[in-house]
Amino acid sequence: MSMKEDSNEIRRACNIIWNASSDYSFSPEIKVYDKNGKADIYLNYIIGAVHKYYNYSLLKNFFDYLKQDTGQIPLEELTWIGLENCTYKKGKDKRLALESLRREYSKNFLDKYDSSSVIDIIDEIKIAHFKRALGERPKMTKMVSNILNDLEFDEYMNTEQIIFRMNEIIKVYFQYKYASSKRKKCKK
Repeated sequence: MSMKEDSNEIRRACNIIWNASSDYSFSPEIKVYDKNGKADIYLNYIIGAVHKYYNYSLLKNFFDYLKQDTGQIPLEELTWIGLENCTYKKGKDKRLALESLRREYSKNFLDKYDSSSVIDIIDEIKIAHFKRALGERPKMTKMVSNILNDLEFDEYMNTEQIIFRMNEIIKVYFQYKYASSKRKKCKK
């Protein structure tokens, strides 16, 4: 991909996010691209819609809090699974294309995984989540089922409730490991 094409995809990702957020002043830190370097319509919509529907500064503080953990990336991934679920539910009646975009994203995500390959619990949760998004009943352990049930936030939760629930999920199922000697509690 040339630099011009790369620049076009960055701009396209930003436009999807801005359109979903209804805020062209929003400067997204995260943009998502598919394996070919093309802006991912569904996940970039989710990023923008999270900004629209929830208190993004509180969520940013929560993500900053997670950066103190040595296992930050899996915890961020879990949080985004929950945010994807509630944001999709909140927007699906207003944006009719969301259902097909979610189905397509879920199928593409699941196509990447070989059932015989060794995966970690985060991958198991993501696979089960996207199978549910397709209307399937995934086989999963009791622990994965419990985490996923707690993680699939509904559309009526507000930002504070989401952060509280994520803190509970981390406390119950995962051990928070401080990456530095600075310990600060995430404000709800």
